[in-house]
Amino acid sequence: AAKLRWQVVMADYLAVRRSLSGVVLMVDSRLGFTDLDERLLRWIGPRLRTGEVKLLVLLTKADKLTRQDAGQALADAQVVLGKVGSDESDLSVSLFSALKKTGVNDVQAMLHAWAHTPRTVPVAVVDGEAVAPVDEAPDASPDVSLGALR
Repeated sequence: AAKLRWQVVMADYLAVRRSLSGVVLMVDSRLGFTDLDERLLRWIGPRLRTGEVKLLVLLTKADKLTRQDAGQALADAQVVLGKVGSDESDLSVSLFSALKKTGVNDVQAMLHAWAHTPRTVPVAVVDGEAVAPVDEAPDASPDVSLGALR
């Protein structure tokens, strides 16, 4: 019951939180995307396609893969991301190993860029006039959510 409640909370957050600028999804490189990972991508998919939210997929435990398996894991991830992306999307996938520190510097640089890049707040046009969203005031500091629903 608690897991289902958290899934609803996260789905709502991912779908509507205006200040959300990026999501890091951690996927076990040996297993690939789970049903829950793919559900998360569907929840946030519309925002990914418009480029409103960035996505970084970390293929974890990369140190346990052979070079060939690592290449296949990256290719498989790109196929999955191709289903949710568009020309406007900012989607990245990277091999990652906390044990061997593979990808740590790249992730650090990307998250730093996400946190320090000015964002434009989405606006609506009503009768030819741009208006700010009424459900939430613009937030100057972006949220960067780490982790997946596991």
